[in-house]
Amino acid sequence: RAVERVRAHTRVRPHRLTCELKGQCLAPPEDFDDVLAGTENLTAAGFRALPWERLNPVRIKFHRFTMHLSAMFPVVAPYVVWNTPVFHPNICRLPQPGVRPGTVCLGPLMDGYRPDLDFGCLCQLLVDIGTYRNYDVVDASTFPDPPAALWARTDSGQRVILSLGGPPMRPSTQREDEKPVAP
Repeated sequence: RAVERVRAHTRVRPHRLTCELKGQCLAPPEDFDDVLAGTENLTAAGFRALPWERLNPVRIKFHRFTMHLSAMFPVVAPYVVWNTPVFHPNICRLPQPGVRPGTVCLGPLMDGYRPDLDFGCLCQLLVDIGTYRNYDVVDASTFPDPPAALWARTDSGQRVILSLGGPPMRPSTQREDEKPVAP
């Protein structure tokens, strides 16, 4: 569960690091395109009603990601892109306007970044993301990969995440249909 190999793309101050991770990870299910076929025009409720429980992500043991370090690093967060197929609610699987596929979108790398974050802790954060020890599914409609977020919220998704050694979703996380109705 550690970064196996890191390659800097220059001998001077590196601006890009490629890291290889060995550990229990998940890639998109083999039948993923079949499950999502025809969902382009679904309402949010219809999309949530799809059979997410039947998705079976593929267990893999290797991931590769690249950290792009700007000239302003560590003042500015690195831009991290997953290079291998990944099934994670906080990693963009498909291209989106202004965002490359594979981009990691999680608090400590986005709005929660702090320049005093230790580089070793940053690397461990990425290992934890790849091995599902760090994920967030509070509001699945706004996630970089909504299908992965909806799957992670299912009972079968939680069983798989727990079997990988990941934590259960936070107790405050509830599906829209489970939220208490205000009096």
